Amino acid sequence: MVGGYRELGIKKVLATTGKLLFTDEVEVVRHEAEKLNEQGIDIIVVLSHCGIEIDREIALHGGPYIDIIVGGHSHTLLYNEDPPANSAFVPQGPYPVVVEQETRQVLIVQAAAHTQYLGEIKLFFDDAGNLLEWAGNPHYLGNEVAQAPDVLEKLAYYLPQVDELARQEVGSSMVHLDSSCACGECNLGSFICDAFMHAALPLAQEGTWNYAHFCVINRGAIRVDIEPGTITFESMLLSTPFENNVEVFQLRGDHIMEMLEFSVANEPYNGARMLQVSGIQTVFDGSRPKGNRLVSAIVRCVDCDVPRYENLVPGNYYRVITSDFIGAGGGNFTMISENRFDVEVIGVDYDVIQDYIQHQSPIFKDLDGRVEISNPCSD
Repeated sequence: MVGGYRELGIKKVLATTGKLLFTDEVEVVRHEAEKLNEQGIDIIVVLSHCGIEIDREIALHGGPYIDIIVGGHSHTLLYNEDPPANSAFVPQGPYPVVVEQETRQVLIVQAAAHTQYLGEIKLFFDDAGNLLEWAGNPHYLGNEVAQAPDVLEKLAYYLPQVDELARQEVGSSMVHLDSSCACGECNLGSFICDAFMHAALPLAQEGTWNYAHFCVINRGAIRVDIEPGTITFESMLLSTPFENNVEVFQLRGDHIMEMLEFSVANEPYNGARMLQVSGIQTVFDGSRPKGNRLVSAIVRCVDCDVPRYENLVPGNYYRVITSDFIGAGGGNFTMISENRFDVEVIGVDYDVIQDYIQHQSPIFKDLDGRVEISNPCSD
């Protein structure tokens, strides 16, 4: 199986992948098909989760041994007639799509998404494994397929338990906690970072205000708003659904400045990587050239008599707290993963956030100028 996420030739970093390496889909298929052919395999099916456009590239350039690609990811409906009136998908081509190589044909099939269709195709080969002909079309399922009794039994057992946990009251908020964090500070992002900082407090040494100097979190980790009123376990998880570890590590000031510049380094500036923070205050100018948008950064001291903000020093080391997603280089924040050290795991994000909600309820989180941007973008 091949899979990935590629758009206009740019690899998107969407998840923490550890030591997993991603290689070009076409070359991988070509290589693996050649190995299978050498072993005497003469009918080769590629199971793909790359999307229809990448599947076309694989079919055209993936070598002379693959016969059919069963695709996904782009939710493309390939269909040979008008679909049912209540179909949620519009056909994007015939079933199968036939890609012409120089001496042979490679087929591509895909049947939309959400189990609305079930694809079916019959292939006919000669004794040498040459594809001669084919026939097939997706079947529209709709809601007419009988539900499996054993699955319904499991749902009946677990759903009440899930629902009870989802409705469990975690705390309350007096204000709307906003997740619109692309173009500046948002109070939900600030609250989550405050929660991470609070989780580091028990590790603080005598005479210090906190173990970590400051927190950063990527805007992509903050998914939906939390409305005023009761905060349930479900609404909390919907806002931060990824179950990332919360980590503290050492990072030098110049790499922190690189991280902050990268957070507004889109061209043109659109806030796609905007970091939410606690314990650090940043000022950016969105009209400046990429790489020169950070105007200033000041960090709250942890060992002074009275907490105050001091200039970020490029040669000093700071303890940073964040999720393991960007800590490990997710979102292309590789300046963190390649330079951090003394990594310590504090907990899991939803546990940390739940504890802080209970500690702070009722919540009335404001905007307090942690992130200032002149000439800002717009969502």
